Formats: sequence, structure tokens, C-alpha cells
Amino acid sequence: MKTLPLPLFLLLIVFPAISKNNINELVCSAHTNVEAKKKCYSDFGISIPEGALKPENMRKVTPQNNPKKALPLKNTSKPQRYIGMAIDKAAMFFDVKPNLVNNIIFDNYDFHVLLESSDGISVSFVQVLFKKYKNCSTQKPVPANFLYEKLDINVNNLVLLKERNPSFYFSSYLDPLNNIKTSAYCVSNNDFFVVTFVRNRN
Repeated sequence: MKTLPLPLFLLLIVFPAISKNNINELVCSAHTNVEAKKKCYSDFGISIPEGALKPENMRKVTPQNNPKKALPLKNTSKPQRYIGMAIDKAAMFFDVKPNLVNNIIFDNYDFHVLLESSDGISVSFVQVLFKKYKNCSTQKPVPANFLYEKLDINVNNLVLLKERNPSFYFSSYLDPLNNIKTSAYCVSNNDFFVVTFVRNRN
């Protein structure tokens, strides 16, 4: 196992142990199909959170086929920086207005970006869908290094939490410098690769 750089090692001492259930819930929450989501929770042996199967909580990914704007690459660089940022401020980076539930959705030719707010004030969840990389498989290792590199993130600065469960491959990490959990996975076979970011609550 690779030795962690000293600053990361010290930060890990400060952070409490990562809950496997919370990592599993993060993975399951990204499913956009009700049956797939149910199976995910069942495979992990955890209860389905209240309201998780409601349409508004399915985080449905609906990339536009013909996006009207080109999103500067700098705005998709290091998406974890948007976690905790005020929705209005984050919207300025993407030159869009928040929708009726105060979430930000943006498409360009490379990415479908969702910035979600649980309190209607600040960004609590970020999802980036890779529109150029479809036909992924849940039964093959996720090319996490490649996906994070596209987002200007060095995987060597992340701490690996988990790479697979009995049903499918995914890569889940802790970004200790920003206290962010991030996962890269294939939501379902022949679908797009997705990377998500959420504040570590442990």
C-alpha cells in the first residue's frame, strides 16, 4: 500500500473514521432508476433513506443533446470547490440562473453538471456526467485516474476508501484537504461515467 504524504496522514488522524454505510449511500443515491436504486441499497444491506425514491430525489441525469453554450474548462476544474458555495455565486460561474428548487444545471459538449442545494442556500452536492464517455460497464474497473484528470484533480491527493462492492465497481475517495467525499462510477451498463462530490459528515 502506498505511503501517504505526511500532511495527508496528519489530516487523517484528525478526521473520524469514515462510515462505510455513508459511502454506500453516496453510491446508491446516484442511481436514477428506481429498481436499480432499490437493488443497490439491498446489496449493501442498508435501509432505503426516507424519501430517497421520490422523483425529486432521484437526481435524474438528463444531458442536453444540443447545448447552447460552451462552458469554459476552468469552470469544471476541481468541482469540489463549489461545495459550500452560495448558489447565487456558483451560478455566476456557469452563467445560468438556478432552477425552481435552487439547483444549477448546465450542459456543454463534454459535461452535464448538477450543483444541488439541500437547504436552498448553498451547494451541498455536485455531480459531473461525462457525456463523451458512454457505454461504461459496472463489471469493469472504473478509470478513476482518467476521469479525475479531466476535472483537474490529482488522485494522488485523494485517499482511497473503496473500489468495489459485491455487485459493481466504483472508486470512492476522501479529499482530506477539503473534507470532501468523492466517487467515480458507472451508474448502469451502457450509461455514462459519473463523478460526485459531497461534504464528509463523519
